[in-house]
Amino acid sequence: MTFTLLLISITIFVYCYAQNNSIKVQNIKVEITDLSKELEGIKIAHISDVHLPKNASNIDTILNKVKKQKPDIIVLTGDLIDKSADLNTCGLEKLCKGLSEITNTYLLQVIMRFGVGI
Repeated sequence: MTFTLLLISITIFVYCYAQNNSIKVQNIKVEITDLSKELEGIKIAHISDVHLPKNASNIDTILNKVKKQKPDIIVLTGDLIDKSADLNTCGLEKLCKGLSEITNTYLLQVIMRFGVGI
């Protein structure tokens, strides 16, 4: 019984860790009627909820995956940093500089929830 509980606990931990640390790439084609010709075929890389500094070790992976997609623009949304972030050391500069070296990069919003139980 103890071994089974230990095995289940380890399995749950590994699953949760993988889900929280995986970086997914999805390609979604959006059809828009009456879109101006100069915008047809534009490729947008949308990056959301990076949560620095927790995921600072993934910055190089993020940059490599985005670069491989060859986007025309990059858009950052969601929680870019956590409340624990030290702006000088959390990796924000590395991420933003790396993305801006790929193509034009835009930040639409930063939402930080400071202990509100969400």
